[in-house]
Amino acid sequence: MLTWRHVLLLATAPLLVATNGTFALAQTQPAIPEITAQRPPDFGERGKFSREPRWLQELDLSAEQSERIQAIREQSRQEMESRYQQMQEAREQMQSLMTGNASREQLRQQHQRLQNLRQELGNQRFETMLDIREILTRCCGVNISRMSS
Repeated sequence: MLTWRHVLLLATAPLLVATNGTFALAQTQPAIPEITAQRPPDFGERGKFSREPRWLQELDLSAEQSERIQAIREQSRQEMESRYQQMQEAREQMQSLMTGNASREQLRQQHQRLQNLRQELGNQRFETMLDIREILTRCCGVNISRMSS
């Protein structure tokens, strides 16, 4: 969301260029706070994937089933952490391009990289859900939609 400061900055930018940049703007916040505000959660010890969902704890699964599901979740967590790191780097590059003199085409390409990474994350979440669903339906006949509500 653009604040009045951003609108003012964007509105005065052509004037600054026209006057050969003789004016300087003090910047106390990042030029693009939306990008920095969208940082992914930290997946440390208290991260989103480090604990079992409540519905999974309530299923009273065997040790083998729990271990298989935990292995799937751990593998997924590692892959997602890697993708989140790539996305963070791509966001930082986008911010650098936005504050620099990048062309529209460079910005479009970087935006596409970000979109691709978001899509990969979504696909990874979906595949993880399918893998867990397969274990639960094969072993237990559990309907996930009933458990997650």
